[in-house]
Amino acid sequence: MYLIDQLSAYNYCRDNTDKKCGEPLVQFTGDWGSISVHSPLNFFCLGRLKPELNDFQLNSWFSLIETDESEIEVASVTEDFFNREKDEAIKLISNSRTYFPNVGTTLNDGGDKVKYLYQAIGQLNYYTLLKQLFNL
Repeated sequence: MYLIDQLSAYNYCRDNTDKKCGEPLVQFTGDWGSISVHSPLNFFCLGRLKPELNDFQLNSWFSLIETDESEIEVASVTEDFFNREKDEAIKLISNSRTYFPNVGTTLNDGGDKVKYLYQAIGQLNYYTLLKQLFNL
């Protein structure tokens, strides 16, 4: 979530709807474009808890769902898998940083200061990075 710069909107499953594994679950939109994250399991969305963008928090639940226990087992990831994926994300970001070592500095001409990752690496590269991180 910290990587999604300048988030201007997001959409996710509606109350009282079924979602199937692989269907779009959440769509994030920003100055850089838009990306959808797909559901890792089949479930029924009972209700959204955080419907407003300004109320969306990085580490909070956003919906109550109902699903079969076997779905949770299939969608669960091990701590080792999570750590490998996290390390891969850090490598991707670190590799982007080596191409743009002066990000955060303002030139003498007083130009705009780069504040967001997508401004530094370009919208296409940023979108590619998000796709890799979300395995799309």
